[in-house]
Amino acid sequence: MTRTARRRQLIGDLQRQRDALRLQQERDQQILAALYAIGLAARGRPSLRVIFETIVRELHNVFEFDACYLAFCDERPEIFKAALLYDEGQIDFLENREYGYLTGLIVRRREPMLFRDLLTERDASLPPVPFGNTSKLSRSWIGVPLMISDAVVGVISLQSYQPGRYNHETLDLLQRIANVIALALENAVLVEEQDRLSRELATQLAARREELAALSELAATLVDTRSLHEVLDQALAIAITTLHFDAGNVRLLDETGSLLVLCAQRGFAQEYIEQTRQIPLDVSPLREVVLKRQPRIIDRDWQAHYDPATFPLHLFPPFESTINMPLVVGSQVLGTLSLFGFSARELAPHELTLAQAVANQIAILVEHSRLTEQRERQIAELRALREISLAASTVQTTRELLQRAALGLQNCMHLDAFTMVIYDPVRHLISDGIILDEGEFFDFWIGQPPPSRSLTARILRERQPIFLRDLSHEISSLPDVEGVIIGAERMARSWMGWPLLDRDGQPIGVVSVQSYQANAFTPRDMEFLGNVAAQLSLHVKNVTLLAQRSRQIAELQAINRIGTLVAASYDLERILSETRRVVVDLTTASVFYLLLCDPVSRRVQYATFIEHDRQIGHDLVGKPPPPSSFSDWLLTHRRPLRFDDLAAEQSQIQALGIKPHQIGSVHLMRSWVGVPVLSYNQTAIGVLVLQDERPYRYDDDTVDVLAQIANLISLAVQKVQLFEERERQVRENARLFEAAQAHAIAAERQAARMALVNRIAGLLAARLDKQEILEIATRELVQLFWADHTGLVLFQDEETGVVAAEYPPTGIVGSVIDLRQNPLVDALRTTRRPQVILDIESDPRAAVSRERWREMGVRSLVIVPLISRDRVFGSISFDSFGEPRSYADEELELMMTVTTSVATAYENALLFAAEQEQRRTAETLREVARVLSSSFNPHEVLQLVLAELRKVINYDTSTIMLLDGPILRIAAASGWPADEVPLGRTLPVANSGAGQVVRERRPILLVAPPDRSIWPPGDMGERILTWLGVPLIAKGRVLGVLNIDSYHRHAFNERDLEVALTFANHAALAIENAQLYQESVARVEQEMAIARQIQLNLFPRELPVCPGLRVAARCLPARETGGDFYDVIDLGSRLGIIIGDVSGKSLPAAMLMAVARSTARSEARNHEFPRLVLAET
Repeated sequence: MTRTARRRQLIGDLQRQRDALRLQQERDQQILAALYAIGLAARGRPSLRVIFETIVRELHNVFEFDACYLAFCDERPEIFKAALLYDEGQIDFLENREYGYLTGLIVRRREPMLFRDLLTERDASLPPVPFGNTSKLSRSWIGVPLMISDAVVGVISLQSYQPGRYNHETLDLLQRIANVIALALENAVLVEEQDRLSRELATQLAARREELAALSELAATLVDTRSLHEVLDQALAIAITTLHFDAGNVRLLDETGSLLVLCAQRGFAQEYIEQTRQIPLDVSPLREVVLKRQPRIIDRDWQAHYDPATFPLHLFPPFESTINMPLVVGSQVLGTLSLFGFSARELAPHELTLAQAVANQIAILVEHSRLTEQRERQIAELRALREISLAASTVQTTRELLQRAALGLQNCMHLDAFTMVIYDPVRHLISDGIILDEGEFFDFWIGQPPPSRSLTARILRERQPIFLRDLSHEISSLPDVEGVIIGAERMARSWMGWPLLDRDGQPIGVVSVQSYQANAFTPRDMEFLGNVAAQLSLHVKNVTLLAQRSRQIAELQAINRIGTLVAASYDLERILSETRRVVVDLTTASVFYLLLCDPVSRRVQYATFIEHDRQIGHDLVGKPPPPSSFSDWLLTHRRPLRFDDLAAEQSQIQALGIKPHQIGSVHLMRSWVGVPVLSYNQTAIGVLVLQDERPYRYDDDTVDVLAQIANLISLAVQKVQLFEERERQVRENARLFEAAQAHAIAAERQAARMALVNRIAGLLAARLDKQEILEIATRELVQLFWADHTGLVLFQDEETGVVAAEYPPTGIVGSVIDLRQNPLVDALRTTRRPQVILDIESDPRAAVSRERWREMGVRSLVIVPLISRDRVFGSISFDSFGEPRSYADEELELMMTVTTSVATAYENALLFAAEQEQRRTAETLREVARVLSSSFNPHEVLQLVLAELRKVINYDTSTIMLLDGPILRIAAASGWPADEVPLGRTLPVANSGAGQVVRERRPILLVAPPDRSIWPPGDMGERILTWLGVPLIAKGRVLGVLNIDSYHRHAFNERDLEVALTFANHAALAIENAQLYQESVARVEQEMAIARQIQLNLFPRELPVCPGLRVAARCLPARETGGDFYDVIDLGSRLGIIIGDVSGKSLPAAMLMAVARSTARSEARNHEFPRLVLAET
């Protein structure tokens, strides 16, 4: 090739390169212009459609294609967020379109794809992908992924209806352009997403502002001063509104953690509130929420989660969804927040977070409220304790302390009633009791013991507190307690009480609170009440001591005023009147009763009975107090007497033998206290009595004060008496000279009287006959005391007495006197002093014997008791028939001295007589034993028994009954007329008096009652008035009964019973011996008869006949039988004769004889010689 050719070739190549470069530059310009246009289109937040249309338009400037598919991927897999389809000028914009087959491969593989001809290169088995104009088939096809780094954000595909239009260069160019388009689209999408997010953020911010406002409103409730229930109700309303629910409730755990308590609710009926106010945690659906501290969410079908048989769905509205949140503070669960909706509800995470935040805020609210309440409670408790302490240091009475304590406790505890009692552990009484019930104060149980089955009584007994959350259900666990209504007459539901104890642990009161709602109190309330009780115990003790001190001061002042008046005045009427006024002012008694009487006759000399400032009982003066009355008891026993409640202590009154005598009001007084007024020698001269219409008004201190006042009254009486005595002595001194002669005469009389006393004592000491002693005493005492008549009565027992002697004789000796309900005898036995009856017509002691004394003409008398060994066994009366006569004290003392000598002499005579009687009885019993043992004839022994019995016991009739199986048969009798002797009569053992003696094996003494006999009329013993039955026992076996009868009552005494029992023992032994002897004799005679028969049978009935020899034999025994025998034996040519004598008599000798006869007969036939026969025999 030439140089010119090469040059032209080179220039041609350069021109071609230049043209190619120019074309490439133009293409690059087009590409840059297209990319620039696409970048401009992506600015200004255009829509994806606008951008897609711009991309398609610009791609037309770079590539040749008939159809184009442009898509942008969504966050969701296999989904295109948006896609644009271009086909020969037709454009379709699609959203949320699934991947196509080829485009899906590009996205998944992140690789471009090239098909020069789809018809030839594409697998025909793959499903076609309709696109654009479905009437034409795509031939050339290229597709590239829109890549940003390694991420695929979309896809671009170009299609042509002509094959071979695209190559790898085209594919590479399209990929490079697609990378730029991917950035533009991503930026556009990011801008759009940013706008969306901005809008959502704005929406969420608005929502969050509402939520923050709600939370702020919840936080504001922390400083709300309303109650927790009101604040919780507001917080629940905020939660329902904020979280867009329809209803809800808040439940808090109680202090035990076992109950969920409804504290706030919205959207529920009243029935739900009432029936689910408290739910046990163990059976609640919220149990898992509380224990696991995790929310519980039900999106839909809420009711389907519960069984109507076990869950009260009928109480709930038709909810569809719910959320239950735990209320948690730190590690502690306080309760639950439950929200309900009528429609299904899926909570977004931020809603669940918000719900938890609301629950936490409510939990903080509850905890804050509790802490605030606890702080306020502590402040209130401290204030209450300070108020109680201040009250204790300022008040003067327990009543004021109780009222201040009630008000202080009411300010720090939710209670309906406060109760406090002050208890006296010595008297077991409520000294003060107060209850503050619904703002009103009531008094109760003051001055009386608490009801035994009340809660207060149990606390006082057990000294332990009681806490009842629901009294109506829990009180059954206390078996000895029942509800007691006090105050407003309503039964409490919640109740707690503490004992007030002193330093020694003794109960001094009880403090308690109650509410008319169940579960109103908490253990914290119980603990605080215990602190209050501990503080009140000391204050109550101090106030009680102060009250006691004030009382003692008042009592001492009263005693001082009375003592001053007693020392300064001689006007007894004024002293007693002022004493009454002082005592009534001191004790506020309803009745003041003062009685002064004569110490001997007990005739009332002064009496004042004041009831509510009204004087009554004017008829008391001039006569003794009614028998067995309170006054009579005090005068008789001379010691104080107190009754806390006369209505309740009637049995004690009756046991003391007191029969109340009505004076004044007809209604019964309740409290009663009385003391005797005693003289210097402890003689009762009066009584001082206080009465009150209220029970339990008096105590031992009252008794002591009244005793001191009684001593002052006694001192005043004695002082006035001494003053009057001094005045009398002054008057008497003026007549001393005139009375000297009278005193001399009296001295002579006294000397003569003393001589007579000595003579009487000598006479009595020299006598041992008791009747003679009694007669001498009555005769001599008439002369000694110038009495008209003297009678001596001996007390046989507690009920009867007998006139044993009198002088001068009037025929009353032997008269029986009834001692029962005899006031004169009672006075003798009680006082053991002479009883002076100045007028039998008016003296009540003469009531029983008044008619007898009238018949005798007695006007007045003195009765002196006969006392021996500290026992009143009789009396001596000194009777006056004419004018009534009185005796001086020294004469009465002389009477006591003389009667003591008489009693001593009579007692000595009784002892001597008893000793003589015992000696005679012993001798007689020895003689009886000797006589009874002298005979073995049973009939004779029985008669001897009855004959000897009369020597030791004086009886009218007597019988001996012997036991014969189930009956008793009379075997001997004494004292009966000949035609009435009851021999052979029988009595059954089962139902007769003698049978009772056999059954019980002991003596029985029966005395007929007045006007009746022991045995019924028509019986053989119908005249018997005293019967003594004694068993006849020998060697432990009852043989029969010894009946001893008398036609007089009380004919036998204990001594007769003992003698009869001893006698019966001897008699039983004698009867037993006689019976045994008779049995022995009969048995021996029977044996003798048997032996006699045996012996007769052994003698030969006939003798052998021997020629030339007459044989005859006869045996006469000394007794029925004996040992002599004979026998004649026929020996053939010989005749044997046997004569024998066996030592002894009776049955043994006869038996030996029989043996000897048989042996001799046998040997006689064997031997020839008699000596051999005897030897063998």
